[in-house]
Amino acid sequence: MGALIDGLILLAGVAQRAPSRARVDISALVRQTAARLSAAFPEQAVELVVPEGIHADADPMLAAVLIDNLVGNAWKFTSKRSAQ
Repeated sequence: MGALIDGLILLAGVAQRAPSRARVDISALVRQTAARLSAAFPEQAVELVVPEGIHADADPMLAAVLIDNLVGNAWKFTSKRSAQ
């Protein structure tokens, strides 16, 4: 519940500022999020393949929030599956 509240506070702060556009390394954002989740849940074995060179022209903070949510949700639902 605390993580959800923190996420909402972060999103509210991002939404209150004017969006910017920059070249964002999506591959790096995914790897950073995965590393943070791996450190937080070391008992969960997840194999993640992240291709190099995925970029987007986007707001860097909004892109980070998006990637964090997408990878976090995938990580959460992966915990309910056994390794194959």
